[in-house]
Amino acid sequence: MTATPSDEELIRLRRHFEIERELANRLRTASRQRRRSLYVEVYEELFRRVEIPGNAQAQQAQVALLLQLVEPFVDDRSTFLEIGAGSCDLSLALAERLPRVLAVDAVEPGIEPGSAPESFSFVPSARLRETVPAASVDVALSCHFVEHLHPHDLSGHLGEVWDSLAEGGCYIVV
Repeated sequence: MTATPSDEELIRLRRHFEIERELANRLRTASRQRRRSLYVEVYEELFRRVEIPGNAQAQQAQVALLLQLVEPFVDDRSTFLEIGAGSCDLSLALAERLPRVLAVDAVEPGIEPGSAPESFSFVPSARLRETVPAASVDVALSCHFVEHLHPHDLSGHLGEVWDSLAEGGCYIVV
């Protein structure tokens, strides 16, 4: 049986929805040139304006599912690229055993300096093409990312990922 949200929770969720809709409209109406920097701006603004309560148990469960999903595609020589990495929990888990893991997001995660494995690197989304060498990634994954892109930006995103994939590499989109 699920609990009914409190009035306070419903107000918080409605406010979150309204802010996301406002920011999405800003992206939707912006020119392609303006969107290049606007993605970073709107996500920074979202995290400033909206408190997103974390549920550690739910986050751990999602990471466990994603690990099961990527497991058949990685081995101890794989380079992994997570796009829209958010908190980087998945990337950090994979960095414990893979030689190179790249986590890409518009907003830098709050990871304590020196706490991540040596094989982990955070890449600001605006610097993906210049930071990730062509044909260097064995497995790329994005989870709940592409639906946040402006429709006209999807082909450019797919081209960037395609260019980063090594021969035989794959891109998993959730």
